This record gives sequence, C-alpha cells and structure tokens, in this order.
Amino acid sequence: MNTVNLMEIYAERARLQLSLISYLKIAIFMSLGMAVFVVIIVNTYGASHFEPAERWPSVALWVSVGSALCTLIAGAVGSVISYPLYAFWCNQIKGQWISGKIAAQVENSSINQ
Repeated sequence: MNTVNLMEIYAERARLQLSLISYLKIAIFMSLGMAVFVVIIVNTYGASHFEPAERWPSVALWVSVGSALCTLIAGAVGSVISYPLYAFWCNQIKGQWISGKIAAQVENSSINQ
C-alpha cells in the first residue's frame, strides 16, 4: 500500500477552480438558505390568506416540502447549467481568487522540488 506524506499549508487567499461536484455542493448549500426563506414566506402568507383557514395546517406541510424541494432542485440544476461558464471563466483568469480560512493538503515531495 502506498502511503503519501501530506502536509497542510494554511493561507487566507488562494486561487482555485472548483470541480463540478464541489460547485454543486456549494450551490445546494446556498439553496438551502433560500429554501428556508421560501418556506417562511409561504407559511407566513398562507396562514393569513388561505381560505378556509382551518385547512391551512394540512396544506402547509405539502407546500413547505414542495417549495423547499423545488428550490433545492432549481439550485442544483442552475449550477449544472452555469458550471461550463464558470469553468471557462476560471480557465481564462487561471483560477478564481478566494479568501477565508484555507488549508490545502499537498505532498511533501512536491514542495521540496
């Protein structure tokens, strides 16, 4: 079994290009926030405007789940559609600059060369 010595390098800025899977993970995570927002708005509006009012609790579950799923699916589909443009853009500028807490794992041998 091959073992590789990995070393972490910490930085606050880095240039990178995400893979499609990483791009999807970030897009779906961001869509989760939008899904929560949509559910809150739909339930707030529906509770005060739905007729007959006594039926709203039974409808609210379906509306909440449906709107949350639609928002998550739209985020995933939108990211798949926009990924080729993102990849093209990153290739043109040789990666996207990001900032934050960044730790990259690299092989020790690639640093020493």
